[in-house]
Amino acid sequence: MAIINKLSSAKKRMIIAVLAGLAAALLMFAYAGNLEAQANAAQRAALEEYGGTRTEVLVATKDLLPGEELSADNTTMKPWLVDLLPSGVLTNPGEAYGKTLAFPVYHNEPIAAVKLGGRGELIQVPDGLSALSVPIRDDMAVGGSLLPGSSVDVYAIGANQVSLVLSDVLVLECSNGMGMQQSDSRESAGVVLGSSSRAALKWITLAVRDETVTELLHAARDNTLCLVLPGLNAGASLTQYSLDNSSSAEAPLDGGGWQR
Repeated sequence: MAIINKLSSAKKRMIIAVLAGLAAALLMFAYAGNLEAQANAAQRAALEEYGGTRTEVLVATKDLLPGEELSADNTTMKPWLVDLLPSGVLTNPGEAYGKTLAFPVYHNEPIAAVKLGGRGELIQVPDGLSALSVPIRDDMAVGGSLLPGSSVDVYAIGANQVSLVLSDVLVLECSNGMGMQQSDSRESAGVVLGSSSRAALKWITLAVRDETVTELLHAARDNTLCLVLPGLNAGASLTQYSLDNSSSAEAPLDGGGWQR
């Protein structure tokens, strides 16, 4: 007490302010803990009032889009009434962690096995063709909403030239989470417009002839690729366009693409 009396009034005020701040922080922590305890108690009371068997299930801690990988950062285990659970809900995090989603999952929604993507499944490659993945962005691939099963034309955009590399190429797989939605015909246009339930497109897998693999790899290395989705009666009249003189040429790139 004698020590405090010897302190100046400014130092006394500082000490009082620090002590008041610590007391306020402790009260806030206690209040937050009390709120969490009340919420858990209310949840337990509601479950007990309803009755039935409960189990721990894996739920999303935020809205998740197709293509996102499940982990401890975006999921948690929560008690759930068995009678209210859809079939196939995951009860073991090890069954989900490291796997990707094929469909969107919303905040606090139990995660069902059917919503996991088939990244481990084998891609079905047509006879006589090879599967080749190339990097691509949404703005270079019809807004990123292409579906497996559609047919596209592949253009290469260089510093001074735009060239048709391959035409009528089958899309086998996409990184945008649309892999489970197959496009069965060209009449469907092979695209989902205005889709917000997907991840950004980073790569696309195409079915190409063996003799065009090297050509497409060179084009992807030296240029920016652009995928064009033709309509039913569209024609590929443009095979090469020079940005220097705005003139067109009828000859495709070396190596030969699939020309209409």
